[in-house]
Parts: sequence; C-alpha cells; structure tokens
Amino acid sequence: MYLNARSIYSQQFGTLSIEELIAAALKKGLTHLALTDINTAAGLGKFVRLAEEAGIRPICGVEFRNEGELLYIGLAKNTEGVRELRNFLEEYQSRRLPFPEHAPAFENVLTVYRFGGYLPENLRENEYIGIRPTQLRSLGQDYKGLKSRFVVRQPITFTGKEGYDAHKSMLRINGPTPLGMLLSETVAHPDERILSKFEFSLMFSNHVDILINTEKLLEDCAPAYAAELDCVPDAILEPASLAKLRRMHSDDDRMIQRIGA
Repeated sequence: MYLNARSIYSQQFGTLSIEELIAAALKKGLTHLALTDINTAAGLGKFVRLAEEAGIRPICGVEFRNEGELLYIGLAKNTEGVRELRNFLEEYQSRRLPFPEHAPAFENVLTVYRFGGYLPENLRENEYIGIRPTQLRSLGQDYKGLKSRFVVRQPITFTGKEGYDAHKSMLRINGPTPLGMLLSETVAHPDERILSKFEFSLMFSNHVDILINTEKLLEDCAPAYAAELDCVPDAILEPASLAKLRRMHSDDDRMIQRIGA
C-alpha cells in the first residue's frame, strides 16, 4: 500500500536513511515498498539492493514538485521506466524549468496525481489518483465514475514524533504548521508514517475497492536492475539538523550501555 516513501535523498524534507526506511518496513511486515524521493532518483540503486536483500519487493519512483508543491508521483514499471523518469528529470532540471502540471505520456511509468490537487480532464490509461486515508470523507458523487482510478497514497516521511520535529526543523517551521502548507503538502503531515494493516482495514472498510486498485498497481511494477542505478552516499545528503539528532540518539545509546554494564 506504500507507493510514496521518502528518504533523506529528499533533501530538506525526508528524515529516514534507506536503511532506516527498510528496517521500519520490515518491522511492519511490508512486502512491497516504493521509494519516491522528491525530484531525484539518486537513492534508487541503494534502495533496490537493500530492499531485495531484506525480502521486500522494491518499486522505483520519483515525486515531482514545483517550489515545494506536490504535482504527481511517477512509478517505474521496469528498468526502462526508471530511464524515462530520469530523462524527464534531466530535461527540466538541466534547463531550470518547472515541471508541467500534466505528466507526459510515459510508456513504462504509472503516474499518480494527488487527490485535492491538479487533475487532468481525462486520465490516461496509466494515470491514477492517490488519496490519503484522511481524505476519504471528501470523496463525493463526482468521483464515482473514477472508482477504478483511485489508489491509496499514505506517504512515509518519518517513523514518529522525533522525525516529524526534525522535518519541521529542516523547513524552519516553529509552532503550528500553516494550513496552506499542509494543503499543498509543502510540509509533511504528522501522520506520514507506516500504518499497521489493522489501521488500514479500519480506514478503508467502506472503500475496499481502493485497496484492491492499489495492490494491482503495485503488482504492475517490477523491480529495476540495481546495477544500472546510481547511488549517492547518505553522508553527502544528510542535513545538519538531522545529523545532530542522530548523534544525540547515539550518545543516549552509549550512556544506556555504560549504565547497563
């Protein structure tokens, strides 16, 4: 059900290293996981290798944003799909152009638009609408004809409150988060963590079809070849505020070990 996970490769946004993300996924018993960092595919090689070692089916993707606002997510159906995503990134980033509101007609990529944001008038065969569990109450009669296009979009940005606080610190947000930033998803919501299967079953008890759509979408995506994907060392990307938080945890762990000894 997780087609929108972010890591520290989403600079100034993500809080989890690839190792921490996979460890959290294992702890919750996930079998499929899509890494969709913001405007980058740099972490995909490491993600594919470590996920496969852990027995998790890795799905490669990219989350496209303009000035912090989420437009859509691209999920590669195969290695060729990863190439399409990277070429699309390079085309716009090399010319410093904003990404178009409507994703291109990818051949090996599934596109997921965010519910509540821009939606094309006519969705292509490979285009879907990602809805968060908290948005289900906003589903109206107008969307009944699009039932087959709705999928679950439960982002993963952190594992708990400390990660959420670190995320807000990176964005220099003190106190309550402005509503406008939450609506555009310029900042993460506090619930962007891995939910249990029980929580999902409760939230989507009246929308089982959306769960089924999501499972089918994930099954349509095959793992890419890790050897063909680049990897950037985590240490180059980690923000100072996050590195400080990790050092604090490390110091606490060493103190506990000394006391225990």
